[in-house]
Amino acid sequence: MNYQSKLWPWKVSLFLLFATMISYLDRQTFSFAGPVIQEEQGLDNGQLGTLLSSFFLAYGIMHFFIGWFLDRFNIKKVYAIFVGLWSLAQMLTAFPKSFVGLFSARFSLGIFEAAAQPGAARILSRLFEKKDRTLANGIMMSGGSLGAIIAPIVMVFFINHTSWRIGFVVLGGIGILWSFIQKEDIGKVLPWVHIAISNAKRMLLNSFHDIQPEYLQSYLNEFCYMFNLRYFGEKKFDRLMIAGINYKNEFRYNI
Repeated sequence: MNYQSKLWPWKVSLFLLFATMISYLDRQTFSFAGPVIQEEQGLDNGQLGTLLSSFFLAYGIMHFFIGWFLDRFNIKKVYAIFVGLWSLAQMLTAFPKSFVGLFSARFSLGIFEAAAQPGAARILSRLFEKKDRTLANGIMMSGGSLGAIIAPIVMVFFINHTSWRIGFVVLGGIGILWSFIQKEDIGKVLPWVHIAISNAKRMLLNSFHDIQPEYLQSYLNEFCYMFNLRYFGEKKFDRLMIAGINYKNEFRYNI
């Protein structure tokens, strides 16, 4: 196995890290928007608590069945479908004007997000040898912590500058975009991740110019450093982008 093909599984693990980050962003945002939603919808504390727990109710129940389902179908297609479905549920949370509608959206999010980590773990188990699987899963799972860190920043921004509804639509749209990208060859997409994240960094810095920019700058630098793959080094990063194109048939999730 040559240099480029050895790197391919690690590129996929980083791509799955981003999917895990999206899943944690989607599940955490309601907690921070909850007080605003409660006031706008006229919900009492019991109803708000039910909405907050509805995700975990569905999430926990679905875990008894999701593994069986993922083991019996093409993981590339099924994983992309589940990411798209939970992202759609996230978007739909922005539209209900009743308790029942909000409950349905949150419950649906829990059902579909149950596939997030088991599906990613299955992909990695087929890509990596035993000696590397723990590290690969650790990389993927770290997306959860990143999502939990970013969620309050993102939702506070949307609540203060636009509305909580737009925040849910935007975050859901990101997940739907990921699901469409995942259907394509990942090798075609990763070289553009660096450009997209750099642009997002500049946008966030402009948006949060009042929040101690020196600390935000440092945080975003670390965040982008991880995602744009520069820990491979500049020369290796260039070779990595070439590898993603030259080895587009190396991995197609037919596993």
